[in-house]
Amino acid sequence: MRRSILIRCVIVVVAGGVAAIACTRAATPFDVSGAATRPTSRNDVSDVRWALKAARVWALTRAVFPLDECAYGQDDDGRRFIQAASDYTKAQRALVEPIKARFGDAGLDGLRLRFPTQAEAQSRLQSAGFRDFIEVDALAITVHGDDASARAPDPSGRAATLKRVSGVWKLAFDTDGFAADRGWSRDKLRLTTAAYAKTARDLETLGKDIAVGKFKTVDEAVAAGQNIERQVYPNW
Repeated sequence: MRRSILIRCVIVVVAGGVAAIACTRAATPFDVSGAATRPTSRNDVSDVRWALKAARVWALTRAVFPLDECAYGQDDDGRRFIQAASDYTKAQRALVEPIKARFGDAGLDGLRLRFPTQAEAQSRLQSAGFRDFIEVDALAITVHGDDASARAPDPSGRAATLKRVSGVWKLAFDTDGFAADRGWSRDKLRLTTAAYAKTARDLETLGKDIAVGKFKTVDEAVAAGQNIERQVYPNW
């Protein structure tokens, strides 16, 4: 099974040149509560670390923030997947306000719309075996212009590639690696992309329907939402 120094959904391409290499230092907390919040005082190396940690959080928790905030696609299929997955996350988060206003906590619980706090997200990553999440600060970061790479201290480790996109460092999305780790063909990846896109649109419609009082009970609203979510997650 393919595995990068990040998680099995991110990519490895060689970045050219060496401009700066960051030394190992103590791990620092990464706040993943709510939307992704980048540090206000930044430099390239800290931004690269932010993107690396954000990608790890997304891989396990999905709805903490949109994937497009920390990753970019290298081909059409990758770009479409990132866009659809991000639209899905945004639609989920947008659903919180109308369902809470109409049905309170019961609605949030029924549709699993309670997003993890920093501590919860880190605990999930660690319990799932991604203990290296909190060791991102130990990675050697190499920056050259708008390209960067991150490598573990072990010289045999694979490097993760990042690029500055519209002023923001993002991780390269390995389309084939992501699909292969799930046993998917490219066609299956495209079907999943389409499912994410349709689910996002349907969740947006659900939010509007809830806001105007289409559903009289929380059970009706939750059942409608669950049917929508099953387009992406059949076992929802």
